[in-house]
Parts: sequence; C-alpha cells; structure tokens
Amino acid sequence: GIVALWDCNAWATSQRSNNTKEGKGDAYIDPALTWKAHNGRWIAEARFLPSSSSTTSSASSSSTSTSSRHYPSRLVTAANDGSVCLWDLSTVSVRSGAPKLLSQSGVDLHTSGIFAMDVAVNNKSRGGGDNTNTTATASSSSPSEIMIATGSKDKTVALSVLGGESSSSSNNNNDFRPIWKSNFHSAKVGAVRLHPTRSSILASASDDGFVC
Repeated sequence: GIVALWDCNAWATSQRSNNTKEGKGDAYIDPALTWKAHNGRWIAEARFLPSSSSTTSSASSSSTSTSSRHYPSRLVTAANDGSVCLWDLSTVSVRSGAPKLLSQSGVDLHTSGIFAMDVAVNNKSRGGGDNTNTTATASSSSPSEIMIATGSKDKTVALSVLGGESSSSSNNNNDFRPIWKSNFHSAKVGAVRLHPTRSSILASASDDGFVC
C-alpha cells in the first residue's frame, strides 16, 4: 500500500557525478516523496492529473507546500482495498510525510480490490458538441471533468466523474460515486480503457475471456 514519487532527473545527475569519481559505483536515490496510501498489500494503478490553475496552496503549522516546478499537482491511485484516492501533492504533512487526501471512494464504487484504472480529462464543451478526452498528463485552461474507469475483482466495471474544482475543497466519498456500472463479467476485470475522444465509451477485459 506504499506510493513513492521519484525524480528521475536527480538519478541521472547523480550517475553523471558518480562516473567522474573513482570506482564508478551505482548511485542510490531516495524517493522524493513516499507514504502509506492504501490498506492492503498492493496498489494497482497511479495516475497524475493536470494541475488546477485555480488551486493555490498555503503553508501552515501542520503542512508545507511543495513547489509545482518539482511535483505535479494531483495523483489518483487505485488499490487492493477497493478504493480510489485523490491526493494533493502540493500539500504534504510535516508530521506524517503524506500528501493531503482530497477524497476517497466508498463501497458504492467496488466491494473488492481494483485491478485496473484508466483516467482521462473530459473538456466540457460550451457549444454542446462531443466532448474530447485528453490524457491525464495534459493541461487545459477550460473547465473539465476527470473521467475515471475502474475494473475490480468484484467482477464489475465502473465509470466515475470527478469534478476538478469541487474536489479541491472537499473530502467526500461522493466525489467518486459511479455514474455508470456494469456487472456483465463473471470474473475479475483486469483491464479497462477509456476511448481517446468519446467520453461515453470504454472497453473492459476480464478473466472470463470476454472483451466488452
């Protein structure tokens, strides 16, 4: 249930420095950030989300703000405990070393471990046409929703919508309430994928041998 955030540039810099010294031993770099994110033994997926231009962080006696030049703003994780968590990487607790948990799904999403997750940004269209999904690492200044597809050991596939602006000011399980759910599969769902341009279409694959 541990998440680690790595700065690969720091590793490359250390390797170059090591190669100028005698011995040329391999460098070991500690994670930039690590914390206990979920109950259970494993985490299946971790995805970065775009930075929110409207979100600002302020330091307090119990937390400190990390620079956006070094860390992305938000991270979504899904794990063996059956939950999806949204983390604010810009605010880290001095006491525990963990980033701020913005919201966490409840049992209305999945009742068993999540084996697959896909995340896309759904840009809201003002003119009414089809919405367009972009990758979870893309940035956008227009209003957007985060589309989260998940597949679970409980044999279900779910699609949730996470409103970016409202999620930054709440810590409510309802943030991850599914807007669509299917129990078609008869075995663990091990893969899900959102359509790159149509927010209403997703694919799932299961241990039952079916792709939907």
